[in-house]
Amino acid sequence: DLDEFKKEIESKKNCKFQAKCILIAQILLNEELIVEYHPSFMEGLEFDTFFQSNQITLEVQGAHRTSWYKDVKKLEDVVNRDQNKDVYVKITEFFYLSLVIHFFNMGTITDMGSKGSFRIQIENMNGSISVESKFDEIRARIEQELRGKDSGIVKINFPAGELGNLKAREDIHNSFNAERIGDNLFIKYNSGGKEYIHRKLANSLENQNQNWWTSVNTICVVRNRDLRPDVGVWFRKPTNTQRFKPLIYSCPPPDVWIEDRNHALDNINWLQQNTTGIEFVAIGLPSGVTSFRSNPEPEMIMVHATSQLTRPTRAPYTCHWDLNFNEIWYEMDWNQFITLRCGLTINFNVVLEELL
Repeated sequence: DLDEFKKEIESKKNCKFQAKCILIAQILLNEELIVEYHPSFMEGLEFDTFFQSNQITLEVQGAHRTSWYKDVKKLEDVVNRDQNKDVYVKITEFFYLSLVIHFFNMGTITDMGSKGSFRIQIENMNGSISVESKFDEIRARIEQELRGKDSGIVKINFPAGELGNLKAREDIHNSFNAERIGDNLFIKYNSGGKEYIHRKLANSLENQNQNWWTSVNTICVVRNRDLRPDVGVWFRKPTNTQRFKPLIYSCPPPDVWIEDRNHALDNINWLQQNTTGIEFVAIGLPSGVTSFRSNPEPEMIMVHATSQLTRPTRAPYTCHWDLNFNEIWYEMDWNQFITLRCGLTINFNVVLEELL
């Protein structure tokens, strides 16, 4: 038990034990594979087996980037870090190691507050390079830029590399409705009406094929861009880690991508050049508050909408791209729908009912 292990630690404070501590730290930091120390509470399990059996998640933050690993198979695969830094580890959770090494850089694993969860944080002689403090700096900058703005998209440019920390970016995306392209953040404001339309569209698509995974505003990673389709349909459900840690585990883009935003066309044009197989739909919503006319024949049978080659002059409208990336435009009207290549249909009434 833990008390026995504490006593065991106290009895082994000698040079040999300290040497083993350093070797284990090197293993955690992707150095050469060295003999591991096996505390009694592990019941003879190897470190990697122990991590797997207890579903331990390690967050390992290096000087320039962070990586998350769950159910690790090899400790030497745990860390993705700057190899030019001399980093050592002190593990305090479960009192694995009690060694404190005063080098220029030092990593520390601390309790994250959940069972089997650890955090490695880089420190130096001047104190912590904390993810939280970095996030606080970025958040303060974002909040300053957003003052007095409550609609559309706000673009915020950061110094090169400022948004490089994955954990800080996860925190940003959890706090703000943001996308990232390079060193630019795009903070997007959604009205209640837009969010309702997105949710209703997602529900409609999900009901048509419950074997596919449909989600609203989910972060995905495409060629080092953090993007949020308003509605996405994945033919294959992303993994648990991709859904809950989409940046660190690189959640893939959806197979059906629906956008209604101001820069939807820019996003989609770029995605078409950098991805394959995604079916895109853009929806243009009115920018004003004038209500859309009521449905004159609510009992009418739904019919397929008529396409046109040019964008309609007034919203609401829809654009659907064919296999050759040709734009097919539709003016949205009551009791009409379009059929996507994957077989799903978009019912225009779902959108128009929220515009009344």
